[in-house]
Amino acid sequence: MWFKNLLIYRFTAPFQINDEEFEQKLTATPFVPCGSQDLAKAGWVAPMPNGELLSHTANACTLLSLRKQQKILPGAAVAEALEEKINAIQTAEARKVYSKERKQLKEEILISLAPRALTRSSRVFAYIDVQNQWLIVNGSSRNSAEELLTQLRNDIGSLPLVPIETKSQPITLLTEWLRSGELPEGFTLGEQCEFRDVQETTNTVKVRGQDLRSEEVLQHIEAGKQVTKLELHWREAIDFIIGDDLIIRRVRFRDELLEQIDNLDDAAAQFDQEFGFMTMELAKFIAEVIGALGGAAD
Repeated sequence: MWFKNLLIYRFTAPFQINDEEFEQKLTATPFVPCGSQDLAKAGWVAPMPNGELLSHTANACTLLSLRKQQKILPGAAVAEALEEKINAIQTAEARKVYSKERKQLKEEILISLAPRALTRSSRVFAYIDVQNQWLIVNGSSRNSAEELLTQLRNDIGSLPLVPIETKSQPITLLTEWLRSGELPEGFTLGEQCEFRDVQETTNTVKVRGQDLRSEEVLQHIEAGKQVTKLELHWREAIDFIIGDDLIIRRVRFRDELLEQIDNLDDAAAQFDQEFGFMTMELAKFIAEVIGALGGAAD
């Protein structure tokens, strides 16, 4: 259980639900596969492989997982069926089909095709760090987290949290770190970055596998571009890419760090150990990243 991407949220009011109550609230929406007429279903599943509980707690952090199942309906087939239906109405009734009716017809077609459609499943993991009052989602975009947060909010009744923000503008600091080569203690430059033009926001440049302090790379800053994504290394333990949106992507725990974990015969004990170890390291890592960016904004 190793998170690859980090979407960091902070609670604006203390999260104080105990483990037993939290587990009970999750049972309100267990995952149920799609029925013949369902286009999509979502619900909680056990985060631990072969586990029974819908949450797992270690190191004062609680892990949960939302599973979603969707029917796969080819867009071309839906569009063809829709046009046939519209043409039939226009011919038989000598009238035009407008957008509201068109939308209704499309929904009817989707429902009619649903029983024959294949399904596709996906899972999103997140954990709540009670000590630091964070919720961390293993996702690379806000949209990937929104369904999990919405479902969690519905089931527990309240979820007072917001995406983490920092006192300093990330894009300004990332640009200055690359320009000067002077980074906060514990951080070093990687070999990837992305630039965006200040005036033409669609003008972006991606750099990979290069010395980021080379003249060829730095000339993009001289030309007025700013750094929107930057690969960094943290204390020879974690490699990652941070963006100006404060999403941490492509997190990789180095072998030197993973060697500290024991190999246990019991799968459940191994999972528990790895999750506890991961959350302990990420707590230190996230705190230093936020600190390097000026600290969390009020």
